[in-house]
Amino acid sequence: MRIQLRIIITCLLIFAGVQIHAQITIQGFTLTTEANSTKYKLPGKQFYPLYVPSGSEFMDNKWQFGYVILENKDRYDSLRLKFNTYKNEIIWLHNRSMSMIELDKNVIKEFGFYSETGNLLSFQKLHPGDDPEDTHYFKMLYDGKLKIAILHYTIEKKVSAYRDKLGFMRNTSFEMRTDNYLIFPGNDFERFKFKRTSFLNLFGVKKKEVRRVLRQNQVRLSQEKDFIRAISVIEKELY
Repeated sequence: MRIQLRIIITCLLIFAGVQIHAQITIQGFTLTTEANSTKYKLPGKQFYPLYVPSGSEFMDNKWQFGYVILENKDRYDSLRLKFNTYKNEIIWLHNRSMSMIELDKNVIKEFGFYSETGNLLSFQKLHPGDDPEDTHYFKMLYDGKLKIAILHYTIEKKVSAYRDKLGFMRNTSFEMRTDNYLIFPGNDFERFKFKRTSFLNLFGVKKKEVRRVLRQNQVRLSQEKDFIRAISVIEKELY
């Protein structure tokens, strides 16, 4: 009877150890549901937020439901995420431990947020330069042969001295900014503003052709959605 009891206890301990290992690893955490490959780990490290007396290190301070797609094409849905625009990293709130995890950018290909209006905000990891290690997450407004990509980034800038909520004197504030890029074939990143002249100047010797295409398709460049439509028709007729 004692031998049987020992066997049962040993089996239970082994089973518990396997379950714990399946959820938490040295490299990070693993999801075993809603993924194409249940053997693949979702690696990351513990994230500790900064004390920010003014502004924010995140694009949005609220946790948002979203998804992550890895380089191996595994997809994880229904994750609570924040985009840290100060570090250009995606932060995941682990469901069970409620720990904040900074996901490993090396294994992530894309992530996105589901908005309350039903629209999808999609971000891709891109290489704006020749250095393959120089990667950033860009919000994708248009993703075809031509791409419109927005880089959201937060800087810590000097400001007039003020007293924070703890009563300490501070002279810095966190401020988020954006840069707009049109990406041509060959990974050619060109920065521009959502203004007609800035946009047309991107096309150099093709500027006249682009004007013709926009005129024929009755595209007026005033709002962000107009530039998205413009790229769609330009790509179709000139690329």
